Amino acid sequence: MLIRDVKTGDQVQIVYKNSTTQGPYLTRVEVVESDKTILIHAPLDKGQRIRLVERNVYGLRFISGEAQVNFDAKFMQREKIEGFEMLRFFLITDGEKVQRRNSFRFVCSIPITFNLVEDNGEQSKRTEGLVRDLSSGGIKMITTMNIPSGSLLRIDLFLDDDYVMVFGHVLMAKHVPENVKYPYQYGIKFEVLPESDEERIVRYVYNEQRKLLKRPQKTLFKYSKK
Repeated sequence: MLIRDVKTGDQVQIVYKNSTTQGPYLTRVEVVESDKTILIHAPLDKGQRIRLVERNVYGLRFISGEAQVNFDAKFMQREKIEGFEMLRFFLITDGEKVQRRNSFRFVCSIPITFNLVEDNGEQSKRTEGLVRDLSSGGIKMITTMNIPSGSLLRIDLFLDDDYVMVFGHVLMAKHVPENVKYPYQYGIKFEVLPESDEERIVRYVYNEQRKLLKRPQKTLFKYSKK
């Protein structure tokens, strides 16, 4: 089974199956207790522990070395062990191994600018936005501009000291009026990227994920993988 590829300390994302506004949340594996149950550290969101509903199904995305394995899993319970908040999940699928670069997303807050590209090739004036999550396959973005689904955008990504210009189509559009500053939310799928640009985005996401995991975190050695 693919769960045997997962080890203590591996990165894992918790994905809300039916929500576009919550998660994914990054944490790490404490121990694989069996072929069906796994214990992971409870992640934080803005300093608070995230809320999960017992018996609800969530997505788990594990990064082990160069591989990524995805499972659907039922959240069983939250418990505190030696002062650490832990989450226990029961795996309900056999797992799927996917290409890491195309699916692992980084929750972020990155200012960007973009232009709407018309059918005749003309571009609208530059508009500001904010990237809420990023992968080499696309972004989730919020902005002030009302953009029709299917539209083509030219996007300027500033990744620390690096810059990448990409084109992408709007696959998901949502009006969020309670967000006064940026009331529109979009899911953007990138057009085919040059390999060099894809590598730059993957490297940025990887480095930012490593920064998040640098804070010391004790491992409970009394648990062992069965």
